Amino acid sequence: RTMRTRHSVARRLIAAIGIVLVAGLPVMVAWSMAASRTMARDQAERFAASINEMTMAGLTAMMVTGTVGQRDVFLDQIRKLTAVSGLEVLRGEAVTALYGKGGLEKEPDAEEAQVLASGQTYLAIEESDGARALRAIYPAKAVTDYLGKNCIVCHQVPEGTVLGAVSMRISLGESDAATRRFAAWVGSFAVLLALLAMGVIAWVVRRSVARPLAHLVASLEEIAQGEGDLTRRLPVERDDEIGAAAAGFNRMLETVAELVREVKR
Repeated sequence: RTMRTRHSVARRLIAAIGIVLVAGLPVMVAWSMAASRTMARDQAERFAASINEMTMAGLTAMMVTGTVGQRDVFLDQIRKLTAVSGLEVLRGEAVTALYGKGGLEKEPDAEEAQVLASGQTYLAIEESDGARALRAIYPAKAVTDYLGKNCIVCHQVPEGTVLGAVSMRISLGESDAATRRFAAWVGSFAVLLALLAMGVIAWVVRRSVARPLAHLVASLEEIAQGEGDLTRRLPVERDDEIGAAAAGFNRMLETVAELVREVKR
């Protein structure tokens, strides 16, 4: 019965540590996926901002050089980028009043209309059929120095006026696939690490707890079977709690022996 209890304590200790490790695996995988998705969104936002600046720089150069007629050819080349879809350049009310509506601009949707009205950048993750994309809409405002050019000279509007917006979607498909691969790698590595940790913990528990306790219990049983021999002592071989327990038991035996001697006297 004592042996079963001792082994049960060791098993319970190892099982408790194992449960903590196993419970931590999903947390680790979820955290890695969340961190990877956050990094992917940050990269997509930086890429979208670069596409916006490139688009505006190209259109500005066309206006300066008088090649605005090639505008759609230029935009079509950007639309052919693998990660970019739905690229549109929208005119604001001030530009429409000055140059007309234009023939190829589509009607702005709710988000685009909001950006044109407020002048605030819109960034949001959209999901369709399990595929995620970053919806990015950047307002173009009249400023005195934008990419080295004075917008107010050409458009003749107050500074800060919303001239239009660049709308696009940046696909997150490749980054999400990479995130899933990374999560699978992290999960596999975490499982191997947990198994290794469990093996090390089991070895340490058996060596540092189970075996010393077994030796201590065996010594106690020998003393108990000594038919009242109070001169026997437990071996104190460790400088830890188990050694302290053995030393405390030895002191108790000395106290009991002294009381027995006093009673006899």
